[in-house]
Amino acid sequence: GSLALFKSTAPYLVALMLRCTGQRISELQYVAVIINCLAIGVVQYDVCKGAGLLPRKVYVMMTVATLLTATTSVWNQKIVKGFAVPVNLQNAILYSYGTRFAVLSFVLLPEEKPVGFLEGYGPLAALLVLFQAFHGLAVTLVYKYADAIIKNFANSAVMAILVIVSAQFFHSSTTLHSWLGVAGVLV
Repeated sequence: GSLALFKSTAPYLVALMLRCTGQRISELQYVAVIINCLAIGVVQYDVCKGAGLLPRKVYVMMTVATLLTATTSVWNQKIVKGFAVPVNLQNAILYSYGTRFAVLSFVLLPEEKPVGFLEGYGPLAALLVLFQAFHGLAVTLVYKYADAIIKNFANSAVMAILVIVSAQFFHSSTTLHSWLGVAGVLV
């Protein structure tokens, strides 16, 4: 949950990167980005300790993960919007490379106990793979017709909703801070 919410700062980094590449960022987007980042600060700060909830090393790793997310978002947006190739063809090419990578990994990486290609996949796992595929298609359309900031706002909202789902169905512990952060991200 902490990583997911921390990665909600990605829109801020994306906005900075897009601004550096010459794209105009609207005032409303800047306001939304700032509110989002403040919500993350609320969630990650422990008032009693006067410091973050997690060790400093964890925040460094989360920062690297968030920088990677932001950089790939900007890069992908520039590629999708920069080519005159139809989105369907771009997706077909990307998914064909993904399929090749998965099959080569299965064939070339040794296993201690050989298993079948789809062994261990139940109906829920198959459904997850299907939803991830649709997510990938939707993200490409967001890059093409909106921008990377919108994509990262959508991811932030999903992460906030997952915190709610985890608390409700899996009895994950939450605090007032986490609920305020979730509310801020959703706002």
